[in-house]
Amino acid sequence: MPRTPVISLLATLVALPAAAATPEHPPKLRHQADLQGDAVVIGSTLAFDCAAGMPAAPAGSKVTCAGVTNAADTAPDIYWRDNVASNAIVPNKARSSATLSLPAGAKVQYARLYWGALHAGTTADKSVTVDSLSGVPTVVTADDSWSTFYGFSQHPDWHYYQATADVTALVSKWTAADFRVTDVDAVEMANADAHLAFSAWTLVVFYQRTGDELRNLALFDGFTHVAPEFGLGAAAVTLSGFLIPPGYTAKMTAFTYEGDTVYSGDKLLFNGQHLTSTGNPKDNFFNGSRTFLGAPVSGASDVPKLGGQAGTMGGYDLDTVDVTSLVKAGDKSAKLSAESAEDKFLLGGFVTSVENLSPDFPDYDKLATDVNGGVLLDGDVVEYVLTSKNTGNDPAVSTVWEDVLDARLEPVPGSL
Repeated sequence: MPRTPVISLLATLVALPAAAATPEHPPKLRHQADLQGDAVVIGSTLAFDCAAGMPAAPAGSKVTCAGVTNAADTAPDIYWRDNVASNAIVPNKARSSATLSLPAGAKVQYARLYWGALHAGTTADKSVTVDSLSGVPTVVTADDSWSTFYGFSQHPDWHYYQATADVTALVSKWTAADFRVTDVDAVEMANADAHLAFSAWTLVVFYQRTGDELRNLALFDGFTHVAPEFGLGAAAVTLSGFLIPPGYTAKMTAFTYEGDTVYSGDKLLFNGQHLTSTGNPKDNFFNGSRTFLGAPVSGASDVPKLGGQAGTMGGYDLDTVDVTSLVKAGDKSAKLSAESAEDKFLLGGFVTSVENLSPDFPDYDKLATDVNGGVLLDGDVVEYVLTSKNTGNDPAVSTVWEDVLDARLEPVPGSL
């Protein structure tokens, strides 16, 4: 029988070259699962860029750029509050929604929320508010966060940050079509010559659905600054400890910050090959877009309903690319690298989804029988039988089940 592939992705990052005083936060494996199912990643910006030549505001929205004094910089200028964007909306009142759509019968296995921005202070904003159009606001508190330097002397107190929280319990009970985030701390942009700013959020969901392809899903997060102006022109992540099975397909999602259309020379490479698609040129991958396998994404319940094309996402990128052709059966490692000749950006996280060859035992039944019969009394012998069905796509070899014995019981000698 073929040995079951075991996938365990480990990440190490090297910044080239690294400034000694620069705090860096390399991507690390946050969560991994073998599931009959897949990952869904949604997110949105909280800001709009008023600069000339940028995409128009989406239909149905109301955008007023009056009072913006630095629209020519390369950063967003005003904040969204649902379908309205103006100088009157203060940063922590900004709010946007993205469509949360899972297949029928899907069960949420894991969910994690990320939010990030440029703000005043060295520590991250540790809480945000989550709700839906018809829901009750819930304050979500971070269980991890990162902060890194802004870099320009005119704002020595400004720092970039990303924070994250496990929202599995919340999303498992979610019934609304939209997922809405507000209360993200950020700088006021309308009258600031910021150039490099953003405010955005991301939701990563792993789901299980019986009958789907078996996939290995992995989430990596960190907060890595790629900024050639500060000697941080490249960063490389090695994904290792996995085995690519035959007959696979593989895709990867990246969520990053501060990408824009103005500067080119920013690249994302997988095993030395430039990642590119219709919406993400190989020399301007981080371009303020939201794409899935080359097509711009706009969800039915998104507010504002941004198109996903380059420049529409206000300093935020959320892109899923097909990497099937860049790995081969038997591979045990892959290298992901980001490079920039001019543009600056920050890597927030990566989600990999690889069709896997493995047995899968999603559930099991446990039947207890009182061998002595009658009412269960102290000293009776109880027989337990565990049964499960392999619903995976590979035979199980040397499979071991573990079941914790109740503290009130002790095994019959010779029964195990």
